[in-house]
Amino acid sequence: MPDRKRIKKKGAVHKDEEDHTEEELSTYSEHGFTKKFLNTNENLSNTKKDEEEILSKEDNAYTKEIDEKKKRKKKSADSRRHIDSQLQNIYQNDDGSMPDMQHFKKRRHSSLIRAFVILFVACVFLGAVAWVGFFVIHTQSSFSENKVTLSVSGPHDVVIGQEVTYKIYYNNNQLTPLAQASLEVDYPKGFVFEHASVVPSGSTHETWNIGAVNGNSSGTITIVGRAYGSIHGQASLRLLFKYTPGNFNSQFQSVSTYALTYKSPSMQLTVDGPSDVVPGQAEQFTLAMKKQVGASTTSSFDHYAIMIMPDSRFTMQSSTPAVDQFGGMQWTIPVASSLPVKLNVIGSFVSSTDSTATTSLHVELIGWKDAAGVALSDGYLLDDVVYPVSFENNVSSINVMVNGSRGTSSIQPGDTLNITLRVQNASANILTDGKIDLLISAPSANNKSILYWDKLNDPDDGYIVGNQINSNVRQGVITWTAKEIPKLQKLKKGQSILVTVNLPVKTSDVIDLSQFATHDIHITGDISYTINGVQHTLTSNDVVLTVNSDAQLNMNDTTTTNEVGQTVHTMALTLTNTYHKLKDISVSTDLFGHVGVTSSTMQVGTGSVIYNPNNKHLVWNIPDFSKNQSQETLTVPITLLDKNPTQTDLSSPITFTATDTVTGQKITQTINPILL
Repeated sequence: MPDRKRIKKKGAVHKDEEDHTEEELSTYSEHGFTKKFLNTNENLSNTKKDEEEILSKEDNAYTKEIDEKKKRKKKSADSRRHIDSQLQNIYQNDDGSMPDMQHFKKRRHSSLIRAFVILFVACVFLGAVAWVGFFVIHTQSSFSENKVTLSVSGPHDVVIGQEVTYKIYYNNNQLTPLAQASLEVDYPKGFVFEHASVVPSGSTHETWNIGAVNGNSSGTITIVGRAYGSIHGQASLRLLFKYTPGNFNSQFQSVSTYALTYKSPSMQLTVDGPSDVVPGQAEQFTLAMKKQVGASTTSSFDHYAIMIMPDSRFTMQSSTPAVDQFGGMQWTIPVASSLPVKLNVIGSFVSSTDSTATTSLHVELIGWKDAAGVALSDGYLLDDVVYPVSFENNVSSINVMVNGSRGTSSIQPGDTLNITLRVQNASANILTDGKIDLLISAPSANNKSILYWDKLNDPDDGYIVGNQINSNVRQGVITWTAKEIPKLQKLKKGQSILVTVNLPVKTSDVIDLSQFATHDIHITGDISYTINGVQHTLTSNDVVLTVNSDAQLNMNDTTTTNEVGQTVHTMALTLTNTYHKLKDISVSTDLFGHVGVTSSTMQVGTGSVIYNPNNKHLVWNIPDFSKNQSQETLTVPITLLDKNPTQTDLSSPITFTATDTVTGQKITQTINPILL
């Protein structure tokens, strides 16, 4: 192989001497190549030929390379000329001359500022578009519940029965309109609607169909009425505003509550009397109803009543005018009565074992809106007075207790009155020639008392006198003197006397209970004695017993074995009633253990039976039970599915509850459970 470097060198010489003659080239070849490559004469000829071929190829390649370079140079020159031409077209002046480069730089700086200005203007424009889109277009198409408001203006403190005015405001504080708007007002109990600025939709005067409410608009409804309630009581107006926004299909609502407090109306109650009393000694108290100073003479009530609230320590003996019939210590006062109205009440207090104790006389003024309402629960409390009373020291006392109560309680026919009367001498004097009277007033029919006087149990054997007070009330008086109770001859300081009496109430087996028109028994006691030749009398508290219906529940349990050997307890419940009509009767019990009860096997005379297998609770409900029905029964078979040797009761105690429609009191009885 020939030396590549030498070939390239030869090529270089050839390039530099491309105009040399053939002879010069031959000489150069002879001296330049033969020294290095030719070793013998035998190869000289071939070497020359090879050398020529190689040189020829190299020359051709070199020539081609030179041509390519020329082409690239030409193309590059053409490209530069094109770019120059383009730049000249961009920057040359109108007359074809080129601008000065200094001016060219200044104009370039001015374009940068202009670009910033254009960018700033574009940002401002885009911000304005965004603001319009969000605050104008978005506001017009959006809806906010918070911009629909509901409010009320009017008095919070309401004078009972006086006319009041309330303004209700509804406001749509946005562009979105409201459709199908309506207002509902829930009045407090005792509120009487009179008229409104917009006629309500319903007969109850509680609903207004407003319809459409445009955007950024409002409305007002004025309601006029009278609020009735009891003093110190609180109530509220509840408002409900319903509507459908213009861009919604669903209904929305706003709620508002406006609190009311009732104040005393034009009438005022006063109580006058002694502040210190002797236990058992009769005292006079004056009760008065008068008009408040500056109050209107127009009354919003149909009638009033003054009532002394029942208290086990106070016993009324008489009054002027007389009390209402069957009304307890209550006096009805017509609205047209001349004011002030005064009542004189005579009564006495009984002290506790603590002779220094204090008590009070609680009096209330009640008002009724309509003449038909005569029960205390139907009236409104307009004023009340709690008059404090103190007991004088070192005085004697007498107290009566019946079945553990010194005040009011309830009994049924067949029950026994266990009466205890206690007299104590707490004074420094000796009480002489004492006499104790026990007065028992009870319902009567055909001059016969509901009490079983033939079965009276009196260990001290007092003297009995019967008096027919009126056609419906008969009174029996038991009297004890020193003959029956020796201590009554001289009762010394610190000594006491205890008297006990047992008196049953008759049942339907003895007398027709339906003949009795009244149902209250009043029991009081008094003692008369002499101190230093002066006679004194002490009166006890008044115990009131209400005789409710004679309803009785009885249970009978029978045990059998079914066809698969399981024990079946058949519970038979019998409800009897012969006195007052009953309502809301309920008999209930819970079953224990693994038991089975099938509704189809139950037998019920009246009412309905519900058994819950989850909690094993059984209830027998009867809406009402007339005294003419005599009795009702329920039979429930109870199957023991599994026996538990430790279980002793099949049921819980059986409870019976009902309401006496005559006395209004609730009757409750509990009988023994079913045993295993």
